[in-house]
Amino acid sequence: MLAFALISCASAGSRGAHPNRAEGLPSRTEATGGEARNRSSARAAGPTYGAALPAEEGDGAAAAKLARTLSAAGSKARRDSALSRAARELASRVEQEGRAQAAIDQDEVRIAQARSGAIAAGFLPIVARATTAELAIQTLAERVRALSPRDLSRFTSFGVGSVAGQGATSVVLLLAMSGVELEPFPATVSTGSTAILQGRLRAPLRNPEVYVTPPSGSPQKLRLEGDALRAVVAFPSPGRYQVEIVGSGTHGPEVAAILPVYAGVALPSKAQRTEARPEPPDASGKERVLADEVNRFRASRGLGPILVDPVLSKVARSYAEELRDTGRFAHRSDRSGDVGDRLRAARYVAARAGENLAQAPTVREAHRSLLGSPGHLGVIVDPAWREAGFGVAISEGVGGMPQVTVVQIFAVPRD
Repeated sequence: MLAFALISCASAGSRGAHPNRAEGLPSRTEATGGEARNRSSARAAGPTYGAALPAEEGDGAAAAKLARTLSAAGSKARRDSALSRAARELASRVEQEGRAQAAIDQDEVRIAQARSGAIAAGFLPIVARATTAELAIQTLAERVRALSPRDLSRFTSFGVGSVAGQGATSVVLLLAMSGVELEPFPATVSTGSTAILQGRLRAPLRNPEVYVTPPSGSPQKLRLEGDALRAVVAFPSPGRYQVEIVGSGTHGPEVAAILPVYAGVALPSKAQRTEARPEPPDASGKERVLADEVNRFRASRGLGPILVDPVLSKVARSYAEELRDTGRFAHRSDRSGDVGDRLRAARYVAARAGENLAQAPTVREAHRSLLGSPGHLGVIVDPAWREAGFGVAISEGVGGMPQVTVVQIFAVPRD
């Protein structure tokens, strides 16, 4: 059987003082590289993003067959050793638990990512469990061929991992999106240390920005050294940090990579799986769930609720449906422009507005993926917002599983 989830496929943008930038973060949260450079740079031993790894020897036959299938379907994704390690860890978890159809949770993927050192903005894990490895690989190949060329074009790399159990074999194909090449950067560090984040964006991305969510949960925008992708990242307190790299693309800001980093704490061996809660089957019901989740999270940060505005909601729903129907996933559309254009067309006059996009099997999964991105989290917890609109478009994903496209619009109306 097969399961999948599109993990953290999200994009953020805002209009106002900095139009079309993936932030919306208060300037008081910026951390300076000068302050960070004065701290210790000692690192804890552990996995490293961007480290040179030996070629994977296991799962060669499976990887070769799936590589041919991807290539025949028009994908240019290349096999990545770190992703193969992550895929094998996920396959082991699937086989141990005897899962059949349950999707892999996004936290499971992010932990496997940190343990393997894989660099990615988002993932599509496709899982097959069958009586033989050959049947599982055949199932995965069929699901790859079912993906549209546009969907496949998002992925830059892949890994394959398989684990045989008693009477069954689990195989995971882990497709990943990444828009950056990095110098080695640690996934585990000592508390109080710093690390240099350095690399380059892949074309067509440009104008790099770096955001960090520390364990306290208050997102920060780091200052870069000149126009290059080089920043000093500080880890002053113990816990999990989310480091995010964003670039400007052809159709607006895009997440190039999200890197979990653990400071002064052990890297988890597995995730605490979140029990799935039922959601309404219709788009309107899912939009109410999304609004409730956002306001509940803001309340947990001591922020007031945002009023749901019917005009903003109509704009958000319309754009979610456009993204679903066109297969595109970006802030700027050839059909409707950017968020500012869409609001003006609806005669909504905003002093400032921000937009988050996400795709996932459920709206709660989409909400969690946005919270896991420092840039998107910064938009959600901006205290200035007064009104919001939430749009959901429902479609069928890989293997007939549901997929939702989510659009969040936050605004300060002009008085």
